[in-house]
Amino acid sequence: MKRTLSFLILILILLLFESCNPYSDLKIIVKNNTIDICNPQIEVAVQGSKLTEGILTIKSEDTVIGLGEIQSNNEIKYSIIDLNFSNYKSNIDTLINKIKVDNELGIELTYQNDTKKININKKIRFNLKLPPISKIDITKSEKFTSIELPSDYLYRNILNNKTRIVKSDDPVDELIILKGKETFDVKILVDTLYYKTAVFSFPFYGEKELNLNFILNYINKNHTTINSDFKGITENNKFIIQKTISSDRHNKKGLFLININEQGDYFAQQIGIACFDNSFPMFYNNTRYFYDLSEEVDGIVWLETKKFSGLGIYLIPFVGKALGDIDKILVDNKPISFKLGEEFFFKQYLRLDWGYNRIPIKIIDKRGKVNETYIPVTIE
Repeated sequence: MKRTLSFLILILILLLFESCNPYSDLKIIVKNNTIDICNPQIEVAVQGSKLTEGILTIKSEDTVIGLGEIQSNNEIKYSIIDLNFSNYKSNIDTLINKIKVDNELGIELTYQNDTKKININKKIRFNLKLPPISKIDITKSEKFTSIELPSDYLYRNILNNKTRIVKSDDPVDELIILKGKETFDVKILVDTLYYKTAVFSFPFYGEKELNLNFILNYINKNHTTINSDFKGITENNKFIIQKTISSDRHNKKGLFLININEQGDYFAQQIGIACFDNSFPMFYNNTRYFYDLSEEVDGIVWLETKKFSGLGIYLIPFVGKALGDIDKILVDNKPISFKLGEEFFFKQYLRLDWGYNRIPIKIIDKRGKVNETYIPVTIE
């Protein structure tokens, strides 16, 4: 009898507490339980009969990955909170293994307002939406510098940078130079074939760096019209992707594999670099030193004469600079000394006639291409 009475009193106290606490009916509501790791965010609401404001903290493995102010409402009004997986820092490898093995992630949501002593929790397991990534096998016969990006490297870049495109950060020590070629074939094998799997080439910005924003904008605008480069299946069930890459005014190109699934999600990963060497050395009879070139395959020489005097045979001063793949410079068939990237100065005896003259200039690059030109000089 006493136990029953004590139990009834306890229930009465709890009911009385709830009636005195206007926030007792607050609850956290999540719109869906899927997180896109390329654009990680969740839609969440705090519902309750009493209007209040609080802080929602989102944790995974005791690491805070999201924080936001949310106002509770009697109606369900969702707020979007961005997640930041880069907060994992040293534990990023653990997170990558969870993504690759479990394809889901446990998350704890806590809604707090210290002044009103509100503290509610919700634990939920989220499915992870992964980008369309392929494991790539690049055949050794292809004539370009291949780049291997392991899956851990790809996922680390995705999680840290919230991106749908990954390039190599490692410098390429030796580039394959395609001398005199206008096209070449890229053939790779992939383990997964998506709705569209294609190879594209993109120019290096200023011939020095890949412009990832340009590539992403291109894919965003054209992903519905991009055609698949799927050509067949090998005996060991690998999918053959093949594309002919053409040369244009951009000599240095980054090669990317682009995967697009049926939902329109895409992912681009760098597979190599190719350089076309179809240009002859350039010459400018000035010292303004403007340029936009790929130094692996292009070459420029600036050279001009300075003020001189004499009669018949003149000691002429020259000032210039050479960049890129320049190997030799000859003035009136005599080789001159120079160091790439540094301004040089020399004097040379030349026989000039009254009136108009031409000083022969010969420039040779590292692959033997020659530009024979001249500097005009008028003696009055």
